[in-house]
Amino acid sequence: AMEDNVAGWPSVYESPAYYWQGEETLKVPRSMHLENRDKVIQGIRAKGFTSGIALLAGGETKYRNDTDHEELFRQESNFHYLFGVKDADCFGVL
Repeated sequence: AMEDNVAGWPSVYESPAYYWQGEETLKVPRSMHLENRDKVIQGIRAKGFTSGIALLAGGETKYRNDTDHEELFRQESNFHYLFGVKDADCFGVL
């Protein structure tokens, strides 16, 4: 069972309906990311595109000076806005 005071996205199997960064932060409903994707798709359709897909890449794992030391990861902002994914090396499709 998931503790209420654990920040970030828990595993898919224990996931609440919100994203949370911990104490003193707001809980953001996961449904917001679905609404954001719908807005983008509506904008694409308004431009006259009626078929096709958009493949979007999230942030990549980076290593310091080609070593095994990983730099602190921060998800690409637009990718997080659309998908709410905090993990590195992910792709999303619209």
